[in-house]
Amino acid sequence: MLLKIFSLNLKEYEQREERLPKIIAEIKSYEPDIIVVQEVVFDKEKSPLSTLEQINEQLKYPHAVFCPCFDYSLDYGKGVFQPNSVLGGLGVLSQLPFSFEEQNLPIATWVDRRPRKALLCDFGEFTLANIHLSNKWCETRELQRKELKKSDIIVWDFNTLPDELAPRLVDEKYTSSYDHTHYISYPSNEMTLDYCLTKKWKFKKIDCLNKDLSDHVAMCYDIEL
Repeated sequence: MLLKIFSLNLKEYEQREERLPKIIAEIKSYEPDIIVVQEVVFDKEKSPLSTLEQINEQLKYPHAVFCPCFDYSLDYGKGVFQPNSVLGGLGVLSQLPFSFEEQNLPIATWVDRRPRKALLCDFGEFTLANIHLSNKWCETRELQRKELKKSDIIVWDFNTLPDELAPRLVDEKYTSSYDHTHYISYPSNEMTLDYCLTKKWKFKKIDCLNKDLSDHVAMCYDIEL
């Protein structure tokens, strides 16, 4: 079985109306089995639907979950970002049925900008984790990685460079998408921050799609189960 996974950090709600049609078109061109996204936003004053639901209005994937991780209007120690309640989090759309659970991850109070969660999905034949790690506090990021419940496949915005990531994968027996194909996923700084890890299976193909969808590049991972 060839499993096709599309992953993208949606870049919160910046220029959302302009970017969402491009994102939807790119997903349609790839036809993934599973869509994994970070920085999903639900702003009820702007729309009754989250960005995940707006995307799925066009795609109509039968299985979906939005995992709210924080509220932009709350002060988690680094200042209030929005005057009104706006939820941000993780999302998964899938052609395959799955069950899910949310895992709270550690943060450094008054250092991390906001709480972090993992969205853990069980597809029966395999498990998949979606996560967006902290971006500036290395000690917290390492704790989040260590405390994350193990999954067969992990797809995330790691906020981690390849040379930081590689030594940690040896003991955990994961294969990284970056080991298969070297790529840049954060073009503005010529950095790689986004990866897919798999324990049991091999990557058949890895593509970087349109760079104009977000500040991150959309990643497409073909995995042979």
